[in-house]
Amino acid sequence: METVDTSQRRRVAICDGPTRHDIAAPADLKVADVLRHVGLDPRVVRVRDRAGVDVDPASPLWQVTDGDVLTVVDPTAEGPRGRRRRQAAASTPNDHGKTVLGAFAILMIVLALTVHLPAPLAIALGIVAIAGAVAAGAVWVRRATADDVDVAAGLFPLLALTAAAGLLVAPSVAWGSVHVAVICIAAMLAVLAGGLALVAAGRAVGAALATVAVVAGLLAALWALALLLSLPTSAACALTMGVAPVALRVLPSTALSAAPGMFIDFVRFQTLRWSARQREPEPAHAIDAVQARAMVAQSAARWQLGTILVCVAVAVAAPPALVPLAADDVLTLSGQLAVAACTAIALTLQSRRALHATVRWMPRAAVAAIVVSLAVAAWQKVGTDLVVTGIVVLLAAALVIAAVIVPVGRGARSLRWSRVGDILESITVAFALPAGLLAAGIVDLVRGMMA
Repeated sequence: METVDTSQRRRVAICDGPTRHDIAAPADLKVADVLRHVGLDPRVVRVRDRAGVDVDPASPLWQVTDGDVLTVVDPTAEGPRGRRRRQAAASTPNDHGKTVLGAFAILMIVLALTVHLPAPLAIALGIVAIAGAVAAGAVWVRRATADDVDVAAGLFPLLALTAAAGLLVAPSVAWGSVHVAVICIAAMLAVLAGGLALVAAGRAVGAALATVAVVAGLLAALWALALLLSLPTSAACALTMGVAPVALRVLPSTALSAAPGMFIDFVRFQTLRWSARQREPEPAHAIDAVQARAMVAQSAARWQLGTILVCVAVAVAAPPALVPLAADDVLTLSGQLAVAACTAIALTLQSRRALHATVRWMPRAAVAAIVVSLAVAAWQKVGTDLVVTGIVVLLAAALVIAAVIVPVGRGARSLRWSRVGDILESITVAFALPAGLLAAGIVDLVRGMMA
């Protein structure tokens, strides 16, 4: 092979596990002959190119791209993707069981919201619901061990059953109110998720449950603070809406649990310490595909479940916070309009970065709930004149969409508009919490304390 002209050769690399063979062979030579030359049997092994396409051993080398990398594949080995799918199919509960649990949870929620049950019966149904959530959750978290398991679909019946238990038990308390109901639901979610996270067999499921526990615990603390300050339900809901953009902004950076040494070798590259007692993080000298895949799965599960909980809280809190609008208090009215606008804009712009469908569409669904609540509040305030205003607004929106849809449909991208969106998102996230405090009447509370 060394006597052939260079222009008539094909240079390829054959990777057989940790072994790499760099070959420069005649272009009319068959791939099978090259495999035999490096000690491989073409009748046993399979070869794939850089794109993952099988290469026919009987084909000549001139059909292979010059400089391509050919990988030897064992046909008897099962790929990691197929193995994960098989484990997920074997470890997750069937769809029938999840449907039954979800239907039972929805039935309990509707029963708690629409029917005034006696206290003993409500407590008994609440105990049944929480017992069912604990039993089903304990079985599911022990069986769901795959990294690519659908965590949101598996946890939905459990979280819905827990919420139904909180709704059933809260009115039975002697001093029960909306605040107590929300605190009971959030506390039950936090306790159940925390307990299941301790016994979860899968890392992704455990990470998602830990995120649910943290978010639900913070929500319970927020409503407990509102209860201590004697804030009404609308004020507590306005605070929830104001905190939501900040939580969604912080969530992606906190979802990734990577050691600092994975990003840079501090011991080698850092020459000046920023603290006298600083300890350099341990560098991660090597990371394999299994560790990287598990880290990505855990981070995605945290981001997905955290986004779902925050967006559901916003969608539930929007109607009490915005309906009705405070016509007699200018500060509260300004705060309601500001928190609605800031939360809607921030959630809409934050969904641009999401790759998962749930993380992308849950904030938009929460924005739709905010828009509907604001429209109902404006209808109550303005009346029939809102019809004409709504028609004009819809016509203007239709003209804008018609003007934008053509370039966007053709794949137009604009870095300038993306930068404008980032700036607007930062402004709305910064002003969402102060607007929520203003809508909650914190100014009047502070005035009363100072007086």
